[in-house]
Amino acid sequence: MSWDIPVLKSTEEVPPLALAKWFLGFVFLLVIIFFVCLALYYIGVSKLIFQYGLISGIVLFILFGVAVGWHVLRISSFSERNELILLSNQRVESVCRAWMSEYITVADFSYVFPASIEIDRFRRGEQFQVIGEKAIKFPENVNYTALFQELLCPFRYKLIDLLSRGKLEINFAAQGELINPLWSSFLFACKNINISAPETENTVFIVNQFSEKVEEWLESRSEKYRLVVFCNPLLVDDPQATITDGACAWLLAPTVGPDSSPGKFRMYRALHTEEKILKSDLNNLIKYQDGMNHPEVVLFSNVKSRSVVNEITHQCNLALRTKTNDGEIQQSFSHLVIGQQGVGNIWMAVTLAYLKSAGSSAVNVVASQEDVSLTLVQIRSLPYNKEQL
Repeated sequence: MSWDIPVLKSTEEVPPLALAKWFLGFVFLLVIIFFVCLALYYIGVSKLIFQYGLISGIVLFILFGVAVGWHVLRISSFSERNELILLSNQRVESVCRAWMSEYITVADFSYVFPASIEIDRFRRGEQFQVIGEKAIKFPENVNYTALFQELLCPFRYKLIDLLSRGKLEINFAAQGELINPLWSSFLFACKNINISAPETENTVFIVNQFSEKVEEWLESRSEKYRLVVFCNPLLVDDPQATITDGACAWLLAPTVGPDSSPGKFRMYRALHTEEKILKSDLNNLIKYQDGMNHPEVVLFSNVKSRSVVNEITHQCNLALRTKTNDGEIQQSFSHLVIGQQGVGNIWMAVTLAYLKSAGSSAVNVVASQEDVSLTLVQIRSLPYNKEQL
């Protein structure tokens, strides 16, 4: 569901003070009283006519003072009310901006794809073989235990150290009936590279949507690192070969406490929305989330709707042009790099988005679609990590 953003109150129009008009009106009435009294005096109505005129002038002055005072008080009341509304709106916007700009630091990551996917050439910015709308699979005799060993080896020593100190939580994501066999292969892989098996209380099987899981990680503060492992449907769950195989692993830094790890990239609070409310939700995302007022790269993953691509591109271009007059975002499509994606495609897409702009300060937006649901998440590469990939 989209974010519940409080509606900002609108200010009331403050009428102009216009004291000059009031003063001119007062002087005009005084002049009329004077000439009337003068005329009546020459006609001979009464010799006390000037006394009556003086009394009339005093009464007019009092009425003028009351009217001006009431008008000034009314304007002051409007102004004070508007100031309170603006202050309240600023506080609401400040809270929304702080909440939406929370992020998780990805301290390290790894990925495994079939050999025919030229992911390293893509990472280096070189020309690569375009896959398109087809699925690339591992060989039929693939050893999933060996696959997980390859996935975990890049940060094996970190995992051993964190497990020995009780500072690691395993988050494992797989689809349906694949969880048990893949989890068994994962445990065998850990054993083969001398990583102790995680305790039950430090093991979580991911069943929620990506945005909900990110929300959970942000809200449930923890001093532990989180190892997140995701697998695309492998051969046993995809006999028609409709989705590309692959696996990725992220090591998330603690959300509280000191963290000495510089990290690879930041992953901001994710937005879950639908096409019919995309325009307003994306507008809020751009308005409130830090960095989204100048997005530079958008990666589309499994987005089938052309109108969604156009809307995201249009709003991101408008936001970018507030910073650079001739700016235009770069578009990327995950299926061109790794082939056809399915459920949970955003895990792979976030990894691809980081690989595309590692070492730069560009703001990357990942847009992922599953059925009618859309997920948007901002990631930003941290400095001096280009050579660590």
